[in-house]
Amino acid sequence: MAAMKIQPKKADSLDLLALGALVTRLDPGIIPFGFADSYQIHVSGGEYNVAANLSACFGQKTAIASAMVDYPIGAKIESEARKMGVKGIYKRFRHDGVSGPNMAQVWSDRGQGVRAPVVFYNRANEAAALLKPGDFDWDDVFARGLRWFHSGATTIMVATRSLQAELEGRGFGKPSIWSRGVDTELYRPRPDLLGEHYLGLPRPVYLYVGRVAVEKNIEAFLDLELAGSKMIVGDGPRLEHLRKRHPEAHFAGAMFGEDLAKAYAAADCFVFPSRTDTFGLVLIEALAAGTPVAAYPVQGPLDVIGSAPVAVLDEDLKAACVGAVNLSRVQARDFALGFSWDTCTRQFLSNLALEEEMPATPEKLAARLA
Repeated sequence: MAAMKIQPKKADSLDLLALGALVTRLDPGIIPFGFADSYQIHVSGGEYNVAANLSACFGQKTAIASAMVDYPIGAKIESEARKMGVKGIYKRFRHDGVSGPNMAQVWSDRGQGVRAPVVFYNRANEAAALLKPGDFDWDDVFARGLRWFHSGATTIMVATRSLQAELEGRGFGKPSIWSRGVDTELYRPRPDLLGEHYLGLPRPVYLYVGRVAVEKNIEAFLDLELAGSKMIVGDGPRLEHLRKRHPEAHFAGAMFGEDLAKAYAAADCFVFPSRTDTFGLVLIEALAAGTPVAAYPVQGPLDVIGSAPVAVLDEDLKAACVGAVNLSRVQARDFALGFSWDTCTRQFLSNLALEEEMPATPEKLAARLA
């Protein structure tokens, strides 16, 4: 594989732009939470950590695009990011003094000896979850130049063709595709479930699986007049509201493992009403179980399914549902096998650079970044 061409350094260009949530991490050290009287506060975040360490250790010019709340905790986070040399590109939110929005918080007890570490999150009403398209002026950000992306990588791996095309159009070379995968042994056709529905629901059974939240657009599905039954699997902030508004639907709550696989395999159609998801792993899980898909013709379904005869993508979601019921379950399964964990792993390995193409020491990496 040819190495990515890294652009020459410019005075006002960024070396790395990180995209992700910022959090405060409360650390009692080796003392268990129940006995700790004091905590160290660290600013963290998976994407931010890359930017912070490249700045502090290698002297690179880095930035992070994220949400920021104008309250004392937000001020602490901004201050710590500046100390690490990371430029903040923020969408700002005002705290209402009671409920937020908030900056996320992580509690992490390091553990000691045979006592394992304990980590848990408080992401209630998190500001980063409120970000939406248009919150950042990407043309302005990229106009100053961006040398490289995610350390000294020889390629960028992306999950979809549309993201590949977008990054390529912005001068990031030719990103490699590394699609997502599902457990095609767990999510598999179960012909014995295709007779009378195991929950006694009238057929056809239209299934939704996912977070029960506003952004998932579930009401577009629940408001449809469809013969048969609607089954909702998942939990979230809109669950009780929708349960009261749509008593005719079956709300099964969260499911996992065999229970979830059984729900997929027993459905006649999987409905994906979201207009904003950029992939939608549940699409593949449903198809692996042999269940055809109904969805809008938007980025996620178009990237994952395209024109394959395993789904009906239509702006008329009712027409998509009615049409998908008649599609081949065998073809749905065959299509999903292209997203097995084995296929996903092989795709990842094929994208890796040969060992001799990679810098072998910190000195070589530093020279490459200079």
